[in-house]
Amino acid sequence: MLFPAPGRGRSAAWLPPLLFASSAAAAVFFQGFEVGLFCISLTLLFGWLLWTIWRGHGAGFNIPRSAPALFLTLFWLWLGITLLWTPVIYVSVFDFWWLGALPLVFWIYTLAPDKDRIWPGIAGLALMLVVALALTAIFQFWILHQSPRSVFLNINSHAGVLNIVALPAAGYFLAGYGYDRYKKVLPVLATAFFLLVYAVALTRGRGAMISLLTGLAMIVAVAARRTPKKATVILLILATVAIGLANVSWQGQLAERIGTLSSPMTAGSDRFIIWRQAWEMIQASPWLGTGLGTFSLIYPQYRDPKDTTAGFFVHSDYLQLWLETGLPGLLLLAALLLSVLWLYVIVLRRADISAASKIEMTGLFSGLFAVALHSSVDFNFYVLVTTIIGGVMLGRFHELAAPVAGIGHWHIRPAAWMGARAYRTIAFLLVMFPLVYFGSISLSIYETDKGLEEAKQGRLEEADRSFARAHRIYPYADNILISHADLYRHILRVAPGLTTEKKSELFAQASSMLVEAERLNPLRPLNFLVRGRLYQENPTLIGENGAEKIGDAYRQALKLNPRFYHARAAYGAFLATAGRTREARQILEEGLRYQYIEHEEIAPYYALTAKLRLQAGDKEGAAQLWKRMEGALESSGWRRIPLPEKAGLLGAEASGVPSGNAPAEKRR
Repeated sequence: MLFPAPGRGRSAAWLPPLLFASSAAAAVFFQGFEVGLFCISLTLLFGWLLWTIWRGHGAGFNIPRSAPALFLTLFWLWLGITLLWTPVIYVSVFDFWWLGALPLVFWIYTLAPDKDRIWPGIAGLALMLVVALALTAIFQFWILHQSPRSVFLNINSHAGVLNIVALPAAGYFLAGYGYDRYKKVLPVLATAFFLLVYAVALTRGRGAMISLLTGLAMIVAVAARRTPKKATVILLILATVAIGLANVSWQGQLAERIGTLSSPMTAGSDRFIIWRQAWEMIQASPWLGTGLGTFSLIYPQYRDPKDTTAGFFVHSDYLQLWLETGLPGLLLLAALLLSVLWLYVIVLRRADISAASKIEMTGLFSGLFAVALHSSVDFNFYVLVTTIIGGVMLGRFHELAAPVAGIGHWHIRPAAWMGARAYRTIAFLLVMFPLVYFGSISLSIYETDKGLEEAKQGRLEEADRSFARAHRIYPYADNILISHADLYRHILRVAPGLTTEKKSELFAQASSMLVEAERLNPLRPLNFLVRGRLYQENPTLIGENGAEKIGDAYRQALKLNPRFYHARAAYGAFLATAGRTREARQILEEGLRYQYIEHEEIAPYYALTAKLRLQAGDKEGAAQLWKRMEGALESSGWRRIPLPEKAGLLGAEASGVPSGNAPAEKRR
C-alpha cells in the first residue's frame, strides 16, 4: 500500500526514499539545458544504487526471470549499442543516461532489499513533490495570471508528470477505502487526486486529458465490483468537479479545446508537420537510426518552414526512438510495453488475488499506461522526472505482479564467491565510473560558462584559461572548442599591437580548434559561422581562394540549418560588401520563409534585408521588415527615445529608414 501498516512505519528505511525524492526534485528543474541539475539527479540515483549493492553482499539479489525485465534490459542495452555508429558521441552518451533513467531506477528498486519498507516513503514523497507542482501551477493561473505549467517549459510535460502520479493516487484511495487503518490517509489521497486532476485540466492538454480519463476508466472498471460503491462514486465526483471547475476557470475554453478533437487533422496540425519531416528522416536510416540525441541536430536540414516549434523533439516518443535508435529500438520498446500489459492481464485473471492488490496494481499500471499513451503525441520519455517516477512505479508493479503470475528469479549471492571488502571495493569503483563522467561534465560547463562571462567583461586572458581548463576536463564537447576559437577570433579583431607572428599563431590555433570541433560534431552550424567570420576578418591569413573559403563556410552553416539567421545575415553582408547584392538579397530573402522567435538578435538580419529591399526599390517590403525589427526589439526590452526634430530627420534620411522611426535604447 501507499503508506505502511501500523507498526511498520518507524522501521522503514529512510535513505532510499530520501535519495529518490532528492533525485526527482533535481530532475524537476532539468528542462534539457540545465546539465548540472541532470548530473546531480543521476548522481543521487547512483548513490541509491551504491546503497543497494553495498547491502546485497550477504543477502544477495533476486534477478526476476520475467519478460518485462528482459525487454527493458535489452532496450537499455540496445541504446548502448547505438553509440557505436552515432556521429556525435558525447551527445549520444548523454542521452543514453537520459533515456536510461527509467531502466536504471527500475533495476535499483528491483534489486533493493526490504522493498516493502522503502516503498511507502518513496510513494509518499513522490506524491508530495507532484502535488507541490500542481499547487504551483494553480498559483500561477489564479494569482500570477500565467500559464499553469509550474516549472516546466512545456506545459504538456507538466501534465504528464501530474498524470503518472494522479492515477496511482486514485488506485490507492479505492484500495484503502473501507479499512480503518487507512482512514486518516484517505482524505489526503482524495485531496491530492482532486488537485492533480484540476491541475491537469487547467493545462487544457488534449493528449494529457485523454490519457488521464482513459487511465481513470481502467481503475473504475476494475474497482467497480471490488470496492464499496461509495468509494467509486466519490472518486468520480472528485474528477468531474475538478474538470468542470477547470472548464469554468477557463470560461469554457477547456471544453472547446477538447471539442477540436472532432477534427484530428486540424487539432494536430503542428505535430503532423514535424511527423511528416521525421518520417523522411526515418526513411534515410530506418534500421539503425541516426544516433541517440541527434534528431535536433539533423532536423534543421529537413525542417518545414511552417514549423513553429523549437525543434528539439518529434513530439512522439515512438517516432523519435525509431528515428534515433532504429527499428530494433522501437521493437524492443514495443515488446516491453506489451509484456507489461500481458503481465497485468494475467494478474486480472487470477481469482485468488485480493481486491486491494488488484486495485493497487491497476493504479500503478494505469499511471504507466497514461504516460505511454500520452507519449504517442508528446515526449514524456525525455522528461527526466517522469522517467524516474515511472521507473520506480514499474518496479513496484513488477514486484507485486511477478509472484502472482508465477514468475521465478535467479538468486545471486556475492558472499559465496567474494569477500566483503573486495566486493564493496569493486562496487564503489563501478559506481564511481559514471560519477566521474557526471562530475567532469558539470565542471566543464562551469568553466565554459565562466569563460563566456569573462569574455563579455573583456577579461580575455582569463577567458582563454577558462576555456582551456574546460576542454582539459571534458575534451569531447565541440561547443567548448567553438567558444575558444571565437574568443581568438575576437582577440585578432580587437587586440592592439599584435605582431604578425602572433596573429598567425592565434589564427592557426583557432582554425585547428574548429577542425577538431567539426570532428567531434559535424552537425553544428555554429562551427562554420565562426569559421566564416574568422576567415572574413583575416583575409591575409587564409591563403589562396580566400573568398571561396569564406563562402563555403557560410554555405555549409546554412546547409546544416537553413533557419540559422546569424549565418544568413553574415553571408548576406559578405556578398553585399563584395558587390554581389542580387545574390545577397536572394540569400536573405530565402530565410524569411521560416518562422523565428522575435528577439533582438534577429534585428541585424531584418535591418540588412530591409536595406537591400530599399536599394532595390521595394519601400513597402522594407517598411514591413522595419516594423518586424521594432517588434523584436520591443519584445526584448527596448524602448523608443525621442530626439530633436532636426536630428530625427537627419537620422531618417541618412539611414533610409521610413520617417517616424526613432532611435531606441534597451530598458535597464
